[in-house]
Amino acid sequence: MSWSERTGVRYMEAELHRVRAELLVSSANVDEAEEALHRGLTIAREQQARTFELRIATTLARIWRNRGHSSKARDLLAPICDWFGEIELADLNDAKEVVNSLRE
Repeated sequence: MSWSERTGVRYMEAELHRVRAELLVSSANVDEAEEALHRGLTIAREQQARTFELRIATTLARIWRNRGHSSKARDLLAPICDWFGEIELADLNDAKEVVNSLRE
């Protein structure tokens, strides 16, 4: 992230926030992870980086599902999945699995 700030190269910035969030979750800093994901989601949307938006939303939806906020998670992730349609994409298949788990 410091490299991105130092060089001004921002095309991976949203993904860097997602990776940081994954690390924070693994060390039980879930609140801080959520903050990183919200920041990454904002950046992905500003950059119209739909694949990064999908990946970040999937990670955030998992956190919300685990915290008992399935409806909120579904409301975030389902419309993003719908935007992609039926293309074959590993990240989309992963996201759809999360959405399906939210319906159970």
